[in-house]
This record gives sequence, C-alpha cells and structure tokens, in this order.
Amino acid sequence: MARVVMYSSYLCAFCWMAKAMLKKKGVEYELRGVPMIMGWKPPVKNYKEMVERTGGQTTVPQIFVDGEYLGDEETMAALEKRGELDAALKIASA
Repeated sequence: MARVVMYSSYLCAFCWMAKAMLKKKGVEYELRGVPMIMGWKPPVKNYKEMVERTGGQTTVPQIFVDGEYLGDEETMAALEKRGELDAALKIASA
C-alpha cells in the first residue's frame, strides 16, 4: 500500500472530510499537524514544509501519496467522482 501523508489542522472541517474519505477507502495515513489559530497558521516546521512541498499552497489539508503531491480534499472528491481516487491512492483493485 502507498504511503500517504496529510498536512492537517485539528479544527479544520475540510481536513475531517479528507480523513473520512481515506478512512472509507481503508487507507492509513501519516498526519502532520499544522496549527491554526482563527485561520492563521504560524510558520512552524510542518507549515513551512507543506508550503514548500506543494509549491506554495497554504491551506489544509494537503495530501501526498508516495511523496507525490495529490492535492486537497476537493481534489480527492473530484477524483472519487470520476472513479480515479483508488488509482491515485494506489489501492489495488480486487
């Protein structure tokens, strides 16, 4: 199974949606916390790392599969709608 990493904030509803999609797919993931205070994200290590790895994205969640940038929860939802999320998450077909 692929290694999935998600940058996420605790009180982020979009992060909860992404986690729910991964859980529904049975995908385990590594969570990298990005603190958020009333919408502001302090420039801590995980935040700086996320912005660098995504090419400038500052919102959470941001998801990576085997080191490759997948996107956010909207990207995941669009892939699921097109029937492409399993392949993007490298879930083996039955």
